[in-house]
Amino acid sequence: MLINKDHRERAIIFDRDGVINDVILRGETISSPRSFAEFQVRDDFVQLYEQIDPQFFSIFVVSNQPDVARGLLPKSELDRMSAAMLERFAFSRISCCEHDDLADCVCRKPKPGMIKSILDDFGFEPENALIVGDSWKDILAGKAAGVRTVYLRRAYNEKDMNCMPDLKIDRLVQLLPIMKDML
Repeated sequence: MLINKDHRERAIIFDRDGVINDVILRGETISSPRSFAEFQVRDDFVQLYEQIDPQFFSIFVVSNQPDVARGLLPKSELDRMSAAMLERFAFSRISCCEHDDLADCVCRKPKPGMIKSILDDFGFEPENALIVGDSWKDILAGKAAGVRTVYLRRAYNEKDMNCMPDLKIDRLVQLLPIMKDML
């Protein structure tokens, strides 16, 4: 998983659920897909992805997946979703925290472990990276890692909007000017 640092010094880190794929509504609870059949990539992510120049950006995914620890998501289904994403998109890494809150691990957002691992393993400076998420946990993890934070507003996350991101957007294509500023 080495990169050519001469060409790709910048990282875009995406949360998965709600940014790359649709969230699942279970009653009144927002949830992650628990089976491959529920996993649907969002059209707006595809549209943005097609406009990202891989010469300049490495793309990563960080995702809390506590349903594995809770016994609600088989690890094999999570692996199948990740494999499908890697077949379709040139992600440099997909990182998933499979722990529940009780584990108190360093990788579970809002802790910055997954993001810091990407920065360290791939040699990115925090000022050359940003995270795009739809949760206050994504924003706090990004801030703790020292990267720029972008909050994707969705109808289901209006209560979280006070998490103080660097930028709030309504559509993923609004990232394009920000990405150009990073060049």
